[in-house]
Amino acid sequence: MISTGTGQTLSPRHRRAVLGVMCLALMMVVSAVASLNVALPDVARETQATQTELQWIVDAYALVFACLLLPAGAAR
Repeated sequence: MISTGTGQTLSPRHRRAVLGVMCLALMMVVSAVASLNVALPDVARETQATQTELQWIVDAYALVFACLLLPAGAAR
C-alpha cells in the first residue's frame, strides 16, 4: 500500500483510478496541442508571427492548459 502522507493508504483499486485519470489528463493535453499544431499555419498567417513566436504560442498553450487541469480536477 502507498501512504498518502496523512496516515492513510491507497488501495490498489484507488491507485488504478488515479492512474487512469492522470492518463486521461495527459491525453487531453496532447490532443489539445495537436489541434493547435493543425491550426498553426492559419495563426501564423493571421498574426504575421515568426517561428519563434509560434513556438512561444505552442509552449504557452500547453503550459496553461496543463496547469488549468489541476484546479479543474480538484473542483469536483
